[in-house]
Amino acid sequence: MNTANFNGNTLNGKSTSYGAGAKTSGEIWKLPAGALSVAFGADAGKEKLEQNPAEAIQGGFITGYGGQNKPVSGSRTRWDVFGEVNIPIVKTLEADAQVRYDHYSDFGGTTNPKFTLRWQPTRSVLVRGSYGTGFLAPALFELFSAQTFGVSQVGLNDPIRCPVTHNQGIDCSAQFPVIFGGNPSLKPEESEQATIGVVVEPFTGASFSVDYFKINMKDEIQNGIAQTTILGNIDQFGFLVTRGPPSPDFPNLAGPISAISQTYTNLTAVRLQGLDLEAAYRTPIQSWGRLSFNLNGTYYLRYDNKNPDGTWQGNVGTLFNSVIVTNTGVIPRWKHYVSGTWDQGPWSLTLAQTYQTSYTDENTDNDGNLRTVGSLSIFDMQGSYSGFKNLKLTLGVKNLFDRNPPLTNQGFTFQSGFDPSYYDPRARFVYGSVNYKFK
Repeated sequence: MNTANFNGNTLNGKSTSYGAGAKTSGEIWKLPAGALSVAFGADAGKEKLEQNPAEAIQGGFITGYGGQNKPVSGSRTRWDVFGEVNIPIVKTLEADAQVRYDHYSDFGGTTNPKFTLRWQPTRSVLVRGSYGTGFLAPALFELFSAQTFGVSQVGLNDPIRCPVTHNQGIDCSAQFPVIFGGNPSLKPEESEQATIGVVVEPFTGASFSVDYFKINMKDEIQNGIAQTTILGNIDQFGFLVTRGPPSPDFPNLAGPISAISQTYTNLTAVRLQGLDLEAAYRTPIQSWGRLSFNLNGTYYLRYDNKNPDGTWQGNVGTLFNSVIVTNTGVIPRWKHYVSGTWDQGPWSLTLAQTYQTSYTDENTDNDGNLRTVGSLSIFDMQGSYSGFKNLKLTLGVKNLFDRNPPLTNQGFTFQSGFDPSYYDPRARFVYGSVNYKFK
C-alpha cells in the first residue's frame, strides 16, 4: 500500500500583481456655500498567474483531486482614469459626483459613475442618498484554467433524443462527456446600487440612523451546475450542451450529446433590498462610570435569485438556494449585534448579543413537510484592565451561556446538525490577551 502513496508537492503556484498610479486634488473655486473641490487620477497595472500541479495530478491519477488538474497560465493588463467633484450647493446641501473608466485587456472597458447627496437641515438631522454602478472582473483562474474532459454521473437521459430513440447507454441511462475549466469569454459581473437614509441625534449622546439599500447584480459567474439541472431545463440550459451531427437512423432529430459544459459562465442575477439600522447612546460620566449602548441590525426586504426561465425566487428566511445557485448560506429576515459597555477609569466590561431570526431548512422532515430552523441568540462577555503603563489585560467568554445551535438538516457542509457559517463549533470558550505598547 505504501508504494501506491503520493508524496511530494501537489502544486506550485505564483500570483503577481504590480502597478502605478497618480492623482491630484484641490479646491478650484469659491462658491457662496463653500469651496468647489475636484480630484483626478489614473492607474495602470498588470496581473499574472502561474499554477503547475504535479504530473500525477495533471494526469488525474491521484484520488480526491477531482480528476485531471492541468497547469494554469494567464495574465492581463489594466488601466483606469477617474474623476470626482464635490459641490456645496447651499449651506445645508452638498453633492458629490464621481466617474471611473476601467479597461482590461481580456474583456474591454467599463464606465461606472456614483452620485451622492447630503442634506443637513438642522444640527441634529442628516438626510443622505447615493446611486452608483460597479463591476467585478473575472479572476484569472476563471478565465485561463485549462479545460479538461470528464464524464457525467451515471443514468442520465437526453431529454430530446431519449423519448424518441430509447437508445440505452447512448441517449438513455447514459454517461455523457463533460468539460471543466476556465472560460476566456467571461464578462465582468455588474451591479447597480442605491441608498437613502436619515440620521437623527435627538439629544446629546444619542443617535439613530436607518438606511434603505437596493442592489441589483447581473452576469454573476457560476460553474458546475448540476448535470441533472441542465438536462432537466434544456430549454434554458441548451447552450451548455454540445451535440454531434444527426444520426442516420434519426436524420430529423438533434444529434447525440457530445459534451456538457461545466466551465465558468455568466449565468445568474440577484436583487436585494433591505434596511440597515444603527442606534447608539452614551451616558454622561458619573462617579460610578459611564454606560454605552450600540445596536447594528439588518432587515432584509428581498433577496431574490433569477431562475433560467426569467422568474425570480425569493430567498429571505431560507437558505440561498435556487435552480442555478445552491447552498450559499442563510438569509435571515433580521439579524443584529447589540452591546452594552460599562467603563470607569482603567476598567471596562462589555456584554453583547448576536441574534438572527429563524428560517426554513434546506430539506423537509421525514413526513415531507417543511421544517423550521430556530432562531439563534448568543451572548458574549469581555472585560479589560488598562491600569498598568502601556499594558492592557483582557479576559472574555464567547457564547457565555453555552447555547447550542438550532438543529438543521443542511447537507452542503461536511458538518452535520448545525450551520457552521454562523455558529462556532467550539461552543462556549474562554480567551485572554495581553497587549503591550512600546513607546
